[in-house]
Amino acid sequence: MDLQSYIGATLSIAAGSFPATEDKSGYEGETYEPIGKILSIGEIGDQHAAIEIATLAGRNIRVVGIADGGAVEVVLAFDEEDAGQTDLTSINGSNTMSAFRIVDPAPATAQKVVYFGGLVASLRDNARTPTNYRGKAFQLFVNTAVLRTTAAA
Repeated sequence: MDLQSYIGATLSIAAGSFPATEDKSGYEGETYEPIGKILSIGEIGDQHAAIEIATLAGRNIRVVGIADGGAVEVVLAFDEEDAGQTDLTSINGSNTMSAFRIVDPAPATAQKVVYFGGLVASLRDNARTPTNYRGKAFQLFVNTAVLRTTAAA
């Protein structure tokens, strides 16, 4: 059994750049900037709409509808000198399609790499309270399929 935590996972952005082909070679051809001090990355992957068909036989039937990558919340500790965080700020709310890469910690065989395209939206400061840190949260609008692949460890 290969149980593993996500400790050590990284998120990187190719701000304002998106590959001509949405495959491994296309995504690997992009230049990514790591986004520092990531605290959490929300759930990644499509959700499908349910199309409901109400039959006269008295049975509701569901079929799989359109896929939606959704809005993935990302939380980070703010670092004004971090180039990746600067990239996020520069394209926030601009509808600028960008490539993203998540690299998970390497198991014995190979690192797990996740690629997708999306938009940065709603970059906000954390609440200012006596017990909170200076951080930010933003939404990644995932607008492509998610490509899961591996890289040599």
